[in-house]
Amino acid sequence: INSNSSILPGIRLNLIFHDTNCSGFLGTMEALQLMEKDVAIAIGPQSSGIAHLISHVVNELHVPLLSLATDPTLSSLQYSYSLRAIHSDHSQMYAAADIVKYYGWREVIAIFVDDDYGRNGISALGDALEKTRAKISYKAALPPSASISDVNDLLVEVNLMEARVFVVHVNPDSGLEVFSEIGRA
Repeated sequence: INSNSSILPGIRLNLIFHDTNCSGFLGTMEALQLMEKDVAIAIGPQSSGIAHLISHVVNELHVPLLSLATDPTLSSLQYSYSLRAIHSDHSQMYAAADIVKYYGWREVIAIFVDDDYGRNGISALGDALEKTRAKISYKAALPPSASISDVNDLLVEVNLMEARVFVVHVNPDSGLEVFSEIGRA
């Protein structure tokens, strides 16, 4: 766009990158700092928790937010300046429920991060499974800042249960730790 002046005459676009490391506090502070720079649109974040916080900021300042967060409660009806650029957890969990139905599984264990993102996703999974006559037999919550020891303890706990189908709904950081520990088992 910047190399073709006929597309947006007199306007130059710049990308400003920030990494909040999944911190709601840093996300809010950086969103406020960005708004001081005459930002035309914000893209991101991936984290649903941070997207909720930033959605309030962009709505007040009338700046569009193109969100990569999957939380189904982040709707443009509530946040008129927010637009989700990815399928919501609702869609993803219905796809997971379809896989459960296809294989004829009746029960799953849900492993999730214990925050709004995780709880909303697992709630959507429960709704989706109910329509296929399956259910979540156990909800195993990981603390948002789970240590490797927390992950290991949780995996030992769920391995003692009867269900052998696990649906893991965690953020990227926790997910890497969960699957790394599973790989070591």
